[in-house]
Amino acid sequence: MSEEARPDLERLKLQVEMWKESISSTKHFTEMSVKMRQLGLTFVVAAFALAITLLSQYPSARIPIPIGAWEYELHMSGPIIMASVVGLFVTKLLDVKLYHRMLRGSVAFTEELESKVLRPQLMGTDRGLAESISFHSRSKRPTPTDGADNSHKKTTAEWKIKTFYNLAMVFVGIIGVALTLITATKVEQRTIIHQRIEFKEPPPKAIPSTPKK
Repeated sequence: MSEEARPDLERLKLQVEMWKESISSTKHFTEMSVKMRQLGLTFVVAAFALAITLLSQYPSARIPIPIGAWEYELHMSGPIIMASVVGLFVTKLLDVKLYHRMLRGSVAFTEELESKVLRPQLMGTDRGLAESISFHSRSKRPTPTDGADNSHKKTTAEWKIKTFYNLAMVFVGIIGVALTLITATKVEQRTIIHQRIEFKEPPPKAIPSTPKK
């Protein structure tokens, strides 16, 4: 091997190692995103399990809420399920605003490395690994090797993630509200009459005077 070709080979090896590290980073952020979605679903499953337990074993676990002249007793199972929507919303923020953006940055770097360095010199394919994954995940009807940019058929991964969370929150919220309304009971509000009791001090007793001797 000539001395001129050796630096190019060393540089290519270094670029391949960079590609491996970028793929590893992409896998890491993908795993973190999946774990966040699993955490959100865990909130929902735990809420449903607790609600079923309360309904079956503790039917008297109710929260009194006075409204006007009536008092409504809400079973705790419904509010607990609705509270899991808050857990889903927080998970959505962490997933979409933090880990997914990190994942997009890692994928963008890998795509640029593949398109400008590895594909022309090493791969000899129409797309690199990251480019192919991105194309197939964004396109509704991807064409594997034609290289066409079907922009009118593309959807972003962020849109799919947001749709997943939004549908989950709406579905769980509807179940929570429906369960709250079904298990609610209405009782007449008791009117409490406050009586004012006044205590009056008795007049001082007159001390009889002793006769003088």
